[in-house]
Amino acid sequence: MSSNNSLNIPAGGVSEGEHTVEFYATYMLSARGSVRFMRFIIIRISLDAVSIELGNPTVVRDGTMFISSATPITVSTPYNSLKVQYQIVPAGSSPSDTAWITSTGNSVTFNLPTTLQDGSYTVFYRALLQ
Repeated sequence: MSSNNSLNIPAGGVSEGEHTVEFYATYMLSARGSVRFMRFIIIRISLDAVSIELGNPTVVRDGTMFISSATPITVSTPYNSLKVQYQIVPAGSSPSDTAWITSTGNSVTFNLPTTLQDGSYTVFYRALLQ
C-alpha cells in the first residue's frame, strides 16, 4: 500500500474469482493496528459475456427480422456476479445514460412494449457488476 492509501493489484498473475487482501496500519510508534480485510472479484469478460436471444414468433423477410410484442427477448450472461441491463430505442438512436432497465440477476426476459409504434428499433444491452 502506498502513502495515499491506494492499492494497485496487477491483473496479470491474479486468477479470475473472488480474493481477499489482508492489511493493517502501522502507527508512528510502530504499533500495529488491527487487521482489516478487503474482498475483491476479478472477472475476465470476453465478448460473449452478454448475449441476446429472440424467441418466437419471428419472421425473416429479405434478410430483415421482424418480431412483435409477443416475442420474448432474453438478455443473459453466464457470470452470476453480473446483472444485465437493456433499453429499446428507435433505430439509429443512441442509448440514454438514464433509461437502462436493470435486471435483478444475470438474466432477464422481456417483450417489446405494446405501445411501440410499428417501425425499426434497436435493443441495447450490457452487463454490470452486481
